[in-house]
Amino acid sequence: MFISFLPGVSRKAAKTIRQRIRGWKLGATCNNRSLEDLADWMNPVVRGWLYYYGHYYPSALTPVLRQLDRALVYWARRKYKRLNRHQRRANHWLGRLARRSPGLFAHWKAGIRPAAGS
Repeated sequence: MFISFLPGVSRKAAKTIRQRIRGWKLGATCNNRSLEDLADWMNPVVRGWLYYYGHYYPSALTPVLRQLDRALVYWARRKYKRLNRHQRRANHWLGRLARRSPGLFAHWKAGIRPAAGS
């Protein structure tokens, strides 16, 4: 009998990570911060998640970190007036930003970047 084991992030751990991202309340409480401040604040935590959960099976962590990109889009929509009512425009803005400076956030540096904005 063949047993398969892929050591990725569990559903429970993924749920905890998503709750932590939601708990940051980026759009509601961090509008006075710059993007670089957000990156400095979040990168140690995200880097820890990448090292711990993404060491053997990093693609299992990709859907979880997409939640962080969605939170950044929500932050941008609250921060910048021109993106306020434009979900797709904000997604493309974040994608272009990820291509322009891929080392800004830890998950972008690891290769998990937004798909939009090419």
